[in-house]
Amino acid sequence: MRSLNEWIHQVFEPPLRRVLFRVDAGAVSRLSFGHASRCRILAKILWEKWDAECLFLMQDFPEGIDYIRQHGFRVRTIDGQESLNLCSAALLRSVREFRPDWLVLDVLELDPFLSVYDEIRSHGSRILVMDDCRFQIPPVDVYFNSSILAHEKLAGVKSVKTRLFLGPRYFIFDEELLRGESNLAKDRFNVVLTFGGSDVTGMTVKTIEQLVKKDWPAVLFTVILGPGFSGQTQLGTLLEGRDSFRMVLNPPNVIPYLRDCDFALCAGGRTMYELIYLGKNFLSIPSVDHEVEGVEMVKTMGLNRLANEFPHPIAQSIAECLRIPIEA
Repeated sequence: MRSLNEWIHQVFEPPLRRVLFRVDAGAVSRLSFGHASRCRILAKILWEKWDAECLFLMQDFPEGIDYIRQHGFRVRTIDGQESLNLCSAALLRSVREFRPDWLVLDVLELDPFLSVYDEIRSHGSRILVMDDCRFQIPPVDVYFNSSILAHEKLAGVKSVKTRLFLGPRYFIFDEELLRGESNLAKDRFNVVLTFGGSDVTGMTVKTIEQLVKKDWPAVLFTVILGPGFSGQTQLGTLLEGRDSFRMVLNPPNVIPYLRDCDFALCAGGRTMYELIYLGKNFLSIPSVDHEVEGVEMVKTMGLNRLANEFPHPIAQSIAECLRIPIEA
């Protein structure tokens, strides 16, 4: 993995006046805050480097909109109940009115937008698509896929008109976030547990239900809950009276917790790649089907720093408690 500052100039060139981001986030099935997070980091970098005005166009899921606005960016909303075709019409309206130099698309469904690419370009906008799991190159100017599977899945695929940025070396990470403090315990083995911004599949509760069956006197589990998490009451009941666990609700910066932990439990999305970037020991548990293959590849390549090293006995005990083999 490389610093964003090392390669961002390969993608964007000044003058860069306006960038429109089309992305969604919220406590909704299949949506991940990881998409909004990387778009937010990219917007921050473009504003800092080139004073680009960045506008977000999002479906009206309040948790995602609040997340972007809290970081200082403007948001236009689309009715979350609208059809995908109407969403593409809303995108066209925003392109006509905002006239961005670049449109960044980071959405689950790209097909509805295929028919409007030419019209978008007619307004002088170039198009960048971010992808994690489709592994299909659309007819756009730039295609990003930072998945560990990208090179394998797209081997032999050539595109004359589209510039490709493939693999974890192009993972979007904001190094300024490393400056924050985590307040982790200094006298215990620190385990961070986090399953994304909303965890709509309930992995946090399912994992802790297994962990609380055992005593962990030498461990502090820091359970980080994102802005879309809705199971606080159930989780609070599970953890009541247990001083080996603490909840941290929607911290402004999660990276110091990952940086300072001894071990982490996460899903197979953005947090897994953040832990790889930081060189940490972790176990990733797929929360959705499309994460399974990537998680297995990370284990096989030893990027979780467990497959090729003798694991810490506490990490081994956690894996056994969750019935997850630590070896590849």
